[in-house]
Amino acid sequence: MKKYKEEKGITLIVLIITVIIMLILAVIAIDTSLEGGLFTKSKKASKDTQAEADRQELLAAIYETSGKGAHLNVNETNLRNNLSSGWEIEKSEDDENIVYICVSPNNNCFTVDSYGQVTEGGNTTGRSILEKYLLGGDKQGIKLENIIDENMEMKGNVYIENPKDEIQFLTGVFSHDFQKFFIYIKYKDIVYNLTCNFGTIQSFDEFSIDKLVSEKLVTIGAVEDNFGKYVNYDANGDGIYQSDELYIILYNNSKNGLQIMCVNPLREGENNLEYGIDWTDEAFVNSVIAEVDLNGNGIVDQDGENWVYVMNHEKEILNDLCKDVIINKEFVATDTRGEYKIRSIGSNPNSPYNDNPGYYETEFLETIPGNNANYPAGTFNGKVKKGDQDYLKDFDRMVLSNSINVANGHSYYLLTRNAKKVNDSEWIDIYFKYGSSAGGNETQIVISNNGITKYSPDEGIRPVITLKSNVVLNGEGTAESPFTLSLNS
Repeated sequence: MKKYKEEKGITLIVLIITVIIMLILAVIAIDTSLEGGLFTKSKKASKDTQAEADRQELLAAIYETSGKGAHLNVNETNLRNNLSSGWEIEKSEDDENIVYICVSPNNNCFTVDSYGQVTEGGNTTGRSILEKYLLGGDKQGIKLENIIDENMEMKGNVYIENPKDEIQFLTGVFSHDFQKFFIYIKYKDIVYNLTCNFGTIQSFDEFSIDKLVSEKLVTIGAVEDNFGKYVNYDANGDGIYQSDELYIILYNNSKNGLQIMCVNPLREGENNLEYGIDWTDEAFVNSVIAEVDLNGNGIVDQDGENWVYVMNHEKEILNDLCKDVIINKEFVATDTRGEYKIRSIGSNPNSPYNDNPGYYETEFLETIPGNNANYPAGTFNGKVKKGDQDYLKDFDRMVLSNSINVANGHSYYLLTRNAKKVNDSEWIDIYFKYGSSAGGNETQIVISNNGITKYSPDEGIRPVITLKSNVVLNGEGTAESPFTLSLNS
């Protein structure tokens, strides 16, 4: 019989078992890779590389934006121009700081401050979307006839992307000179001020809604807890609350602290702008002569020079007055110098005595006035401070809290100076709001070619008090049942 050599090999069963084992090992290997983050790490490494590339592009744009100087100062327009297409830039600002949230085409987000410092991440508020909607694609402003109705209110609910992105109309108010209209809106829990102008109209009689043009969008921020609620403050310290001791919460945040404003004007009709001035004090009068002797005659003329001095020093005069009328300072915070933090409405919430806008040039002032015997042309050598807009910080808050108007026609100083050139004339104004008119104002002194026209303002004051950090608010905070104060020991 023929014998066959035995062949070595694998059976079908062994093959199947081998395949099963290999599959099990493969699954284990893949699972291990996933748990170990092999693919994730690879993906993250790729993303990090792209994020770093975006960051370098942003840094280069900042360098170009800032003029390639040693001290960077970011400019939004130039920043947009120096970044490639696809970048989204959202400007966010408050009283002191400006930052830009920059999102790359690869969805990498960075925060850039005004000095060019870059940090990763950032929270967008939808401002860039809001800007395009309210200011147009080029952000240069658009007509608002499709957004605002004839009553100067939003036309119903306005949605930008979906029902969750509703623009809420809060209120609207004219500027003091009726040349601007401020629309206050809320979008994604952030409050904004949309400044509008009236195009080419020459008088208020020509106004119509189809001429309203958006101009600028300013971020006010989120409204804090208890904002706009009422507080009883025993300013006299006698334990008896009077009608002039009702206050409203104007600020309640880490930046400004808890600040309350007097609801009803105080000391109305008392020539407050000359508070603390002693015109018989020789040393003081000499210092005034050195500053505002308009005609060089060596004395302070009471038909105008005295008011130029008052206008130049209105902030210290009215802030000091507000401090003096608050007798009870038990709950008042102090600054680093130990001074009580009490100020006039309209001053800077953090630096109420800051007043350095500069002076108008003597060469310009010497040309006016020209038709007045006391101030002949060419002799004017006094100093006139320029205007400032510090009052706008409080103005926004007063509008939102509906406290800009005062019942019964009482008027008060909204501390600011609007000094401006009008052709060949010089105007120096103090604005104040009164009665039912949110835009009311008066001119206190006018220096022009016709001489000096002065008024004798004696409006009320509205003190703003910063409360101590350990103050406790007790009660409901309504006008009928205001908060009372206590200290948390």
